[in-house]
Amino acid sequence: MQDAPLSETPSTLADPTRVRRYLFVGLWNTGFGYGIFVALMALAEALGGTYLMAVLPAHVIGTTMSWWTQRRFVYPDGRGGFASFVRFNIAYLGALGLQFVLLPLGVEGIGLPPWLAEVGVLGTIAVLNYFVGYFFTFRVASKA
Repeated sequence: MQDAPLSETPSTLADPTRVRRYLFVGLWNTGFGYGIFVALMALAEALGGTYLMAVLPAHVIGTTMSWWTQRRFVYPDGRGGFASFVRFNIAYLGALGLQFVLLPLGVEGIGLPPWLAEVGVLGTIAVLNYFVGYFFTFRVASKA
C-alpha cells in the first residue's frame, strides 16, 4: 500500500475544521475505547483478574478503531497507508506506556476508582495524540 497523501489540499495544525473533526472523532474513539475497557475490566474481574488485565486488549481494539477514524475524518490530507498504521501503533505504544504509569497512579496513588482514573488518563492522552497525529503519524506538516 502506498504511503501517499489522500488529498492535495493540506490544512494547518490549528485549522478549526480539523480541530472540530478531531474533537468529534476523539469523543467517539474515547467513548468506544472506554466502553471496551469497562467491559473487559468487568470480565477480567469476574474471572478473578484485575483491571490492569483489561488495558492491553482494550488498547488493541481501541487503537485500530482510532487509526481508521482519524485517517478517514481528521487527517485526510496526511499520509495514509500501511506506514501510517505502523507509525500510529508506535505512537500509541507510547500512549499505552503512559497509561500504565498514570492509571495506577490515579488508582493506587490518589485512590480513584479505576473507571474514573481512566477518564483522566484518556483525556491527557487525547490532547497529546492530536499533535502526534499531525506531526508524526500522518505527517501533515511535512507536505509542501
